[in-house]
Amino acid sequence: MAYFKFSDIDLSGIASAIPSNKVKLSDYQLQYDKETFDSFLKKTGAVELHKAHELQTSSDLGYVAAGVLIDKKQLEKEQIGVIIFVSKTPDYRSPATACVLHGRLGLSKDCIAFDVNLGGSGFVHGIQIVSSLLDTTEKKYGLLIVGDTTSKQLAPLDPLNLVYSDGVSAVLIEKRKDAKPLYIRTLSEGSNYQSMIVPGGGFRTIPEEETPDAYRDGSGRTSGNLFVHQGKLSGFASDEIPAAVREFMLKYNSQVSDYDFFAFNQTDVAVLKHISDTLGIPFDKVLVNPSGFGDTCGNSIPLLLTDGFGGSDQKEIHVLACGFGEGLSWGVADFYMNTKNLIPVIETDAVFEDGAVSHVFQQ
Repeated sequence: MAYFKFSDIDLSGIASAIPSNKVKLSDYQLQYDKETFDSFLKKTGAVELHKAHELQTSSDLGYVAAGVLIDKKQLEKEQIGVIIFVSKTPDYRSPATACVLHGRLGLSKDCIAFDVNLGGSGFVHGIQIVSSLLDTTEKKYGLLIVGDTTSKQLAPLDPLNLVYSDGVSAVLIEKRKDAKPLYIRTLSEGSNYQSMIVPGGGFRTIPEEETPDAYRDGSGRTSGNLFVHQGKLSGFASDEIPAAVREFMLKYNSQVSDYDFFAFNQTDVAVLKHISDTLGIPFDKVLVNPSGFGDTCGNSIPLLLTDGFGGSDQKEIHVLACGFGEGLSWGVADFYMNTKNLIPVIETDAVFEDGAVSHVFQQ
């Protein structure tokens, strides 16, 4: 099994950026029948969502979050040796958005930069990747930029518009000799890759499925939109996630009482209660998104932490996090954080104006 232990690696800062643009869910009420609207609203308890405007991308949010984090931590940029962008909504099919962010942030040439195409499991998998790379380099810091603008993947009439919000976090990972151990487990089940998929836009696109409403379900969905098999994902979350957490705690001989908080990238309160009941976790230890956020995919777990503790009094918290999503992939992480290193959530409408590159190159 894919278990990892890091002894001298610390999660030493998180900043989360969300769009300034707020959408009231009541504005969608006339688009759906009452039963559909009420059932989706009940899942998360959200009353409004933050959605990127037309020109705003995941990297715009990540750039703002990373810039604030670098400034707050007063980092020497030449000591950043890793930058990984984990998202299912990159700026371009090529080049890697991590390279774009590397240039915008003014990082050293002695720095590895690449993208990872993951959604809800992105935070856990991302810290594993950055920690592994950082562990073998001479540099002191690594940056994980993780999150999505999932709203841009949705068809106009898809009820998932009532669930998904946008946001990206920057996570600072640091070599530190007195760091407490960081434990991670990663898992994948690629046989279920179709459960959450945007089938078009790559090199297996079927041209006839690009026309509006190709799926004939009334959503206006094409192969360029996100498709989610709700039943399979709910069953997966209810069965596999408690099992993965239980096996993880058994592996490392930990108990529910050892953790201050549990963070899952899940906004469906009923599913969260099922997971907590199955594992015997008091529900007041489970971090739940407030009414202003929906499901922000890979950004969900760090957003829970920055929203819950950013700007609070200094204290150390012991967290067990579990993220799951496209792939299917999922992972569990056990880590400590000092709340002084969690920056209050940032709202921004910033856009990289030079990012709209012309296809006609000037000689």
